[in-house]
Amino acid sequence: MFNETRNWLKHPTEDLSDERQIDEFETVIMLIRATSKFIGKYRKGSSEMEAFIEWCRAHNYLAPK
Repeated sequence: MFNETRNWLKHPTEDLSDERQIDEFETVIMLIRATSKFIGKYRKGSSEMEAFIEWCRAHNYLAPK
């Protein structure tokens, strides 16, 4: 399930354990999603968000500018 980890982080989930292994790819995808939603809602970001976006590009998680 695509949103299983997101749901696990947000809500108690009886059919999932209390602990979960989250790899780098899944972590980065969740942070990209959160960052893009924040920027979409507030029309601004932070220097930390911009640094994260550049890190994502450098590690091939996002397309180059």
